[in-house]
Amino acid sequence: MPFPISPWLLLVAIHGHSAIEDLDFVSSINPDLASKLWHWPIDPNIPLNASNIQSEISQMIVNHLTPSTPAELDGILGAEHKYYTRALYNNIFLLAHPDYNIDASKEIKAF
Repeated sequence: MPFPISPWLLLVAIHGHSAIEDLDFVSSINPDLASKLWHWPIDPNIPLNASNIQSEISQMIVNHLTPSTPAELDGILGAEHKYYTRALYNNIFLLAHPDYNIDASKEIKAF
């Protein structure tokens, strides 16, 4: 029997990585997860506010982006912000390494 496939992986395979960054859609499937992710700004021009260690953002960093710390990521913008956003979403949805580029995967392209 084949291993179960994550519905998130299928979504990314069909619609690309940006599909899992659509929090309105994520909310329709998993409202609890979406409510946490709303705290993480998708727009790379909005600085990441990770200074409050009790915030949802700080908890996401600790839980999904180790060895990074909230202090290291506080205030990031631009390309660095995009990198960590993708890393966070890769880890939460796909259980993948932050550097994994699923859009370039030959298996996903073949799918």
